[in-house]
Amino acid sequence: MFISGDPVTYEDAIQSEEWTDAIKKELDAHEKMKTWEECDEVPKEYCPIDTKWVFRTKENNVKKARLVAKGYQEKTEEQIYSPVARLSTVRLLLSLSVQKKWKVTQMDVPTAFLNGKLEKSVYIKIPKGLKKCRGSVLKLNRALYGLKEAPKCWNETFNKFAENIGFTRSKHDVCLYTKEKCIMLLYVDDILLIGEETDKTVMELKTQFNTRDMGILSTFLGIEFEYKDDKLQFSQKSMIIKILEKFGMSQCNGASTPLEPNFIVTKEDEMELVDVPYRELIGSLLYVSMGSRPDITYAVSYLSRYLDKPNNKVWVAAKRVLRYLRATQSMSMVYEKTENMQLIGYSDSDWAADPTNRKSVTGSVIFFCGNPVAWFSKKQNCVTLSSTEAEYVAGSLVSAELIALKGIVKDLTNQQVDTVLLMDNQGAIKISQNYENSKRSKHIDVKYHFLKDSVQKKLILIQYVDTKKNIADIMTKALGRCIFSVHLVSLKLVAGDNCP
Repeated sequence: MFISGDPVTYEDAIQSEEWTDAIKKELDAHEKMKTWEECDEVPKEYCPIDTKWVFRTKENNVKKARLVAKGYQEKTEEQIYSPVARLSTVRLLLSLSVQKKWKVTQMDVPTAFLNGKLEKSVYIKIPKGLKKCRGSVLKLNRALYGLKEAPKCWNETFNKFAENIGFTRSKHDVCLYTKEKCIMLLYVDDILLIGEETDKTVMELKTQFNTRDMGILSTFLGIEFEYKDDKLQFSQKSMIIKILEKFGMSQCNGASTPLEPNFIVTKEDEMELVDVPYRELIGSLLYVSMGSRPDITYAVSYLSRYLDKPNNKVWVAAKRVLRYLRATQSMSMVYEKTENMQLIGYSDSDWAADPTNRKSVTGSVIFFCGNPVAWFSKKQNCVTLSSTEAEYVAGSLVSAELIALKGIVKDLTNQQVDTVLLMDNQGAIKISQNYENSKRSKHIDVKYHFLKDSVQKKLILIQYVDTKKNIADIMTKALGRCIFSVHLVSLKLVAGDNCP
């Protein structure tokens, strides 16, 4: 989320001395990195692509100018993929750091993509602002921002460096690196470090990539962090305030819950279409829910079903989520040290919740060291015949996520931790513990028997939890204020005034 009012074109930017300085700083970085070389001719099989300037005001009113290639003009049939660290991996790392009483060191790689060297020839037209250029085009030596292959080139460059200094790349999240006394996580151009010995790695990063040491973790991906004693609290207050301002809701009345209890959209409601920035609003809310606010996850998941054809009822409901965020903008998630090193997943479902197709909803919250590290709310792909089947399908989805996280925990701690799945349906538990197919489960899609297979292999342990204590309930339906407030406490969400 950036401050509005940034220049759109190069011509607008050069009217300001601040932006002119930002442009010069960017071009100086390219000269230092030898991003390109001048050329008079271009081979016939190549076509020079255009560039553009992108301007953003970052935190602390820092002006940032970025020269970007119009990568969509590249002619390539190759499918290019570049990994990004999962947010659940980030939270696993944070939870472990609190458990071990390690502070997280944050580093930033300036012009990170320029560290990647291109494997093929790419030509660009002379960008605006570049003076003293004798050639008619530029041949790129480095992976300029905007190129399709730029993120991949940078990731491969960083991976080679990390392995050369003794780190091992995780097979479960390839942006996670570990060695004996240091753990490193790469998120595009941001790096997080924890461990008993991080100073040496910090110096190696500075030497290789000229990284900036940002000190102890304070702001990351729009999330604000603060250490208090042995606890780590984080929130997205600043981002929420900007979202409220953007949609004209900064002075709205608050709401006690994200959605009205038992909120539902009927076919009649779907007929009343509206022309509003619904997709943009849901996208903003989704980012908040993924970062630190699992309390709005169900609401955002439900409302996202209507992105193509928003109606008046879901638009009003989306603004109610904003009203709820207005009332709880200072709410923080608090991580604290516990004696419990288990990985515990809560699973729940709301059977036949969608009145239009009678599909159920799966909800889950997963804890590591007593702190929530992953959560989701998702409509099931199949129609189930009973609440037991719906719970069994939900358990299969949650168990898959649990096992994935278990692998990451193994990389982080170098030990196997107990992995427990909590469900509130005895019938679903019995099906998962019975290896033989029964009349109640023989028609269920094979992929959902992943849960049964995981139990048989003792990868996870299933236990019963009382419905009232099943935290995943908040991910499956719109709850009333009282039960909703109880689950907030279980999710380690604390009002701003009550933070430790």
